[in-house]
Amino acid sequence: MVFIVVLSQKSLLSSQMSILPPPAVQEHNDWHDEEDIVRTLSFHKRHGTPVKLRNVLKGRWPALEKWPQEGYLENLFGPSLQLEVEGATPEQGTPPIVELTMHDFVQWMKIHPTINETQAYQRRTGLLPYLAELEDFTDLVDDNHQDTFNADMGDLELFEDISGLIIAEAAIWWGPAGARTGLHADREPFNLLAQVQGVKTVTLWPPEQRELLYPGPKYDRGAEVGLVDVWEPDSEKFPLYKHARNTTVTVRAGDLLYIPSGWWHTVATQEHSISVTIQIYTTWDWFSVLPGRVLEKLHEWGLYKRGMCTCHTDTSLQVTYKGLPP
Repeated sequence: MVFIVVLSQKSLLSSQMSILPPPAVQEHNDWHDEEDIVRTLSFHKRHGTPVKLRNVLKGRWPALEKWPQEGYLENLFGPSLQLEVEGATPEQGTPPIVELTMHDFVQWMKIHPTINETQAYQRRTGLLPYLAELEDFTDLVDDNHQDTFNADMGDLELFEDISGLIIAEAAIWWGPAGARTGLHADREPFNLLAQVQGVKTVTLWPPEQRELLYPGPKYDRGAEVGLVDVWEPDSEKFPLYKHARNTTVTVRAGDLLYIPSGWWHTVATQEHSISVTIQIYTTWDWFSVLPGRVLEKLHEWGLYKRGMCTCHTDTSLQVTYKGLPP
């Protein structure tokens, strides 16, 4: 058995020595109407290729002008809203959790406006607070502001014309310069990243490089998590990773990035940033993800990989802070 494993690894290693990097992500920026947008997204979904739609949200999402305004989101959510934010990336580690109010989170962002200041804070405290993948975030908005908040995103009407659409799910990502999302591949069939404020760099690896990225056992809803910390890779633990080839794309306010199912990626925030990720399901897509939904429920009930996941960690290993250290 050991002999077979060694041979297979050597074979894989030699076959990947000349692997070519994936092509650059296509970018489009000439939009005549929403039919062009739907046609472009549908084309790339069929072919399983990423695409960036530059400035497509400008003039369509009032959020681009309103959300960066000082105090706007804090007012919509309420300054006393209790948050749990990640203190580091959960994909390749056990991050500390910080419990604080929306007001305190916003104030921390305000007094640490640049990547130099956030990184200095991280070196001093070991923390970099990131409100990552807050799902059902529209339900947290004060009832008096619900209509306004939904209108800020155009009520997601931009995506309603995609054939067979039955549901769209969204999550907000709000964090400082220097925040990161670790290596993973979304299994969901239609994944979009809408950039509202700031700049992010997304690094992508195609699905055929999966074995070079060391998929691990950690559970992540709708995704597969890699073991490699791509910012500080351990060449002894993960020798095949050096043969992986990637491509990068920068997203700015107004851009929409489609990441196909199975494409591995990381995200690095270059400036204070607000993003919304959107997952769209057609009728067929919904049936295809049902097994994953079953595992999700089993996980929530503690029957599947509870504690071996990105959402519930081993409390004996995890540190929880009540507020951010000065």
